[in-house]
Amino acid sequence: MYKVAYSIVVVFFIAFTSHASGNQVLIDMFQKSFNDSINTYINEYSLITGFYTTGGDVKGAASIGNFPSFRVGATAGIIFMNNPVNFIKKIHFSKTDWNSLQNESSLSEAAKYLNWFDQYFLPLPVNVYNFEIGLFNGFSIGGRFHVLPAGAFARTNEDAKKNIYEILTWGLGANFSYTILKEYNYFPSISVGAGVNYSDVFIWLDNMSVGNVYLDSTNPDIPATIGFKTHHYTTSFFFDFSISKSIKFFQPFASMKFVQTVNHNITKINVNLDMSKATSSAQTLYGDGKFTASNVVSTDDYGNETGSIVPVSDFVLSAGFEFIITIFRFGFESSVGLVSQKGMLTLSMRFQVEKADFEKLKK
Repeated sequence: MYKVAYSIVVVFFIAFTSHASGNQVLIDMFQKSFNDSINTYINEYSLITGFYTTGGDVKGAASIGNFPSFRVGATAGIIFMNNPVNFIKKIHFSKTDWNSLQNESSLSEAAKYLNWFDQYFLPLPVNVYNFEIGLFNGFSIGGRFHVLPAGAFARTNEDAKKNIYEILTWGLGANFSYTILKEYNYFPSISVGAGVNYSDVFIWLDNMSVGNVYLDSTNPDIPATIGFKTHHYTTSFFFDFSISKSIKFFQPFASMKFVQTVNHNITKINVNLDMSKATSSAQTLYGDGKFTASNVVSTDDYGNETGSIVPVSDFVLSAGFEFIITIFRFGFESSVGLVSQKGMLTLSMRFQVEKADFEKLKK
């Protein structure tokens, strides 16, 4: 993954340094090109936020019974996203576009990854821990959280340790549901619910060296580094409808969920040239050699930045089953977003203790 991320950012940088000549018009075109890419990245990521913030919790039984009843478990899932680096193809300025980038010999390694994503998908991981408490009269309340300090794992690699500043995702949420119909004889269990979730995704790659770049004939060897920082703050509201039916130790279920997300993103790309060995004319044209493209539109008096805010609605259809062995449940769920056209697979392991289980313990 680190090698892929490194190659992606190298493509960005070479696209700029291969053709920029210090002319302000070209620098302005560089800014626009990168900003277009950033906007594409944000819009395409926003499509999966409904899955990411509300998915990953295998619903299973539509009802967990009257109080006292409890459900606690852990779920792992993957979102299938085609070509998550499609935004790179938006780079277009001067004589540089996607076709010319593929023909650059220095981009052969990066182009290999990018072309691979055109035909295949990158499985994006989702991990969720959840709990639910059954209340009186068919009501239940619950919560969930997830955390993945990927940067800590990535920095165990010596090369990645130098460049990965942080990769961290976390989130939490709350929900309630009401059982309209409890399972009885041939009748299934039916419930409706709603909830709110918040997710935070932060990725910061910094000081990634791309060796020497060519500015002009008198400045052919200028050391350069690049950095990429993105931060997603996503809030989601959802309403769902679930139905399930137990058949001995097997319980199939299905659910329909409407999700409204609001994704606030701030993304920055930094290009840093070491101008200490550059000629005085190049220093005049390029200044300190630091260039930044971002989607920041404003900053308040406290230094808080406002970036892109993208609302997205999605309808998610899910179906699956659970195996039930006393209070232990192992579940599988497949989901598809009708708006995002993305898919998701999840597996869960959980414990569900109902009133009847407590009564057995008393006996």
